Amino acid sequence: MELEVTHIDESIMHIDKGVTRIDQGVIELRQAATAVRTDAASAKALEIRNEIIGWLANTNPLSNYYAACKKHQAGTGKWFVEGSSMKEWKRQNSLL
Repeated sequence: MELEVTHIDESIMHIDKGVTRIDQGVIELRQAATAVRTDAASAKALEIRNEIIGWLANTNPLSNYYAACKKHQAGTGKWFVEGSSMKEWKRQNSLL
């Protein structure tokens, strides 16, 4: 009978070691997955940043200004700038 208990104890210890290895493997997989997600997010963020910088670098504010000046119509926005809402806003010293 004592031999059976020893055999069972050994089996339990063997199973416990296997479960511990599986737990460690799961932890390592989670860490690796987190690292991959972080790297992918960083790479995507860098790609988006570079696209925005490229888009902004291709913008010429001076040509946009001149194009807008050519399209300007006399009196445009006068109703807003000289209107009662703007006067009230200025009177209150409000911020935009």
